[in-house]
Amino acid sequence: MPVSTVLAIRERVTVGRRADHAWRAAEDAGARKRIAEMLTLMTALSSWGDEMLRLEPATLMKVMKLGARIQSLVRKTKVSKAKVK
Repeated sequence: MPVSTVLAIRERVTVGRRADHAWRAAEDAGARKRIAEMLTLMTALSSWGDEMLRLEPATLMKVMKLGARIQSLVRKTKVSKAKVK
């Protein structure tokens, strides 16, 4: 049975909280924060992906095209702001 990325990160965070692991004490607080943030991001992406898979194929294609247009608009805005600076 394959292990999902979210489950692997969640396991890392959960196991990392236990005081009985000697390696935990040596782990950098910044690394622990980044791992927790990654878990939050991956959980959100996983939930979003599950929602997208529930859509009808035609609706999913519309959502994907809309997302591509939004991404293009955001990129153009970023480039315009960078040129102004």
